[in-house]
Amino acid sequence: MAAERYREKEHAFITIGKDIKAGKIPSLVLLCGKEEYLIRWYTDALIRKYVSEACKAIDLVVLEGEDASAGKIIESLETVSLMSERKVVLLQDFAPAMGNDLKSMPADDLKMLIEYFSDIPEESLLLITAPEQGEKKSGKNKIRTAVEKNGKVYDFQPLKDAQLRSFIEKRFRSAGKSYTSSVINLIMSESGYGNWTAIRPAITYSQRKMQLVTLEAPVHVYRAAHGKTVILPKDAMQVEGTMTW
Repeated sequence: MAAERYREKEHAFITIGKDIKAGKIPSLVLLCGKEEYLIRWYTDALIRKYVSEACKAIDLVVLEGEDASAGKIIESLETVSLMSERKVVLLQDFAPAMGNDLKSMPADDLKMLIEYFSDIPEESLLLITAPEQGEKKSGKNKIRTAVEKNGKVYDFQPLKDAQLRSFIEKRFRSAGKSYTSSVINLIMSESGYGNWTAIRPAITYSQRKMQLVTLEAPVHVYRAAHGKTVILPKDAMQVEGTMTW
């Protein structure tokens, strides 16, 4: 009998991209793992997908630290969105999802919240983020187990070269920027694995767009060319940076 062919598991950033496109994001989502940049990226992507910019102040509730009590979380999810597709409640870096205690979430309240996971309204989205802390890999905990049962977990573990290339290309395309294979190769070889900050400057400085510190380059160049004072933050005076074009 022929041996079963090994199939590599699809990375979470591929899976969530497909789910967003197909409209298959459930009412309960946990974004976790080692790749914090991907967690931030898809947190923003889900908020952009479901929350109207005009109603963001009402339809997006961000609860961090001690503000994330069970009562406040449930109350926010039960409140109907104003004009957005969904009401989004974001538990950013939620301690219980990382295996840590939270003073505002005693055991009884945590149990109440977990029991509520199966009753979250379809028009709401509870979005939990839990990046891995240092070298410590987040193991199974009550929150993750409950999300796996009632929603979906996207675990962003380290990317392989082909996956990294795919994500960088997607990032450029989403920003409406052109790129070549040599540019992608340079970013991958020079930035060091996990140093996602190399992607943003390459996008920022492309297609006649370039920023110097906090302002666009033409502002500084115009003032210098006309003998006017160029205003820079004091902290930036002695800082050197890279430039890509």
